Amino acid sequence: MFDQTCAVSIYQAPQSAYDLFDKATVLYEGRQIYFGPASKAKEYFINLGFDCPPRQTTPDFLTSMTFSAERIVRPGCNPPRTPDEFAAAWKNSPEYRALQTEIEEYNEQHPIGGAAAETFRQLKGSFQSKGQRLQSPYALTYLQQIQLCMWRGRARFKADPWPAIGLMGGNIVLGLIMSSLFYNLQQDTASFYGRSVVLFMGILFNAFSSILELMTLYAQRPIVEKHARYAFHHPSAESYASVLVDLPMKVIGAVSFNLVFYFMTHLNRHPGNFFFYLLVMFLVVLAMSGIFRFM
Repeated sequence: MFDQTCAVSIYQAPQSAYDLFDKATVLYEGRQIYFGPASKAKEYFINLGFDCPPRQTTPDFLTSMTFSAERIVRPGCNPPRTPDEFAAAWKNSPEYRALQTEIEEYNEQHPIGGAAAETFRQLKGSFQSKGQRLQSPYALTYLQQIQLCMWRGRARFKADPWPAIGLMGGNIVLGLIMSSLFYNLQQDTASFYGRSVVLFMGILFNAFSSILELMTLYAQRPIVEKHARYAFHHPSAESYASVLVDLPMKVIGAVSFNLVFYFMTHLNRHPGNFFFYLLVMFLVVLAMSGIFRFM
C-alpha cells in the first residue's frame, strides 16, 4: 500500500496473508533452511522428500519443517532430519545458488557509495526537516521530536483522563484524613512537636506522590526502545515531553493536597508563608519525580 519493504516474523499465518508476501525465509534453530520466492517455498521442501497434506496451508507446512513430530516424509525418501542437515541441503540446492547469483547482480547494479546511494542521500536530505543534520538518522529536529511526543502525551491524556482525576481526588481525601489527625493546632509551643510531625508528613507524602510513575515508565520502555531503533525520536525527547505533559497535573496534585493539609492543620495562615510552603513542596515533588524517572 505504501511502497515500502516490510520484514515480518509470523507464525500460523492464514494462506491469504502468506500470499501477500514476495519472499519467505524459514529458520530452524537459528539455521536458515530456505530463503526465496514465497510461491516456491512449498515446492522446495516437497522436492526434498516431504509430503504436504491436501488440506494443509503453505504456512503450516513450512512451520512443520522445523518440528520433527509434524513433518511427513514421503515413502522411499531420505530427507534431512536435523537443523544442520537442513542447512546443508539448502546451501547445496540450486535455489541457494540462484539466490547468490541474484545477490551478486544486485550488488553490481547498486554498489556501496554508487549513484543509487547518492540518490538515497539526496532523498533522505529532502525528507528531513530544515536544520536537521544530514548524518542524523532522525527526520525531525530535536525540538520537533519533543513537540511530537508532547502531542502524543496530550492525546493519551484526553483518551484516558480518569487516572489523573482519580489521583487529584485521592490527594484531597488523603489530605482530609491526614490533617484530621492534627486538626487546628494551637499557635503556641505546646504544638511544636505536632507541627514537626505535620511538616514531616507533608514532605513524605509529596516526596512519594510520584512513585506510581515507575510502573508507567516500565510499561512504556519497550515502546520507547522500539521507536528509538526505528529512529522515530530520541529517547530523551520522550523523557522531556513526559515531564512537560505531566507538569500541569503535578501542579494540580500538589495544590489539591497541600491546600487542604496546610490550612486544616492550622499552620501559619498567611499568604506568604503558604506559598513558600507550597513552592518547597512542589520542588520536592519534582525532585523525587526525577529520581523515580531516573530509576
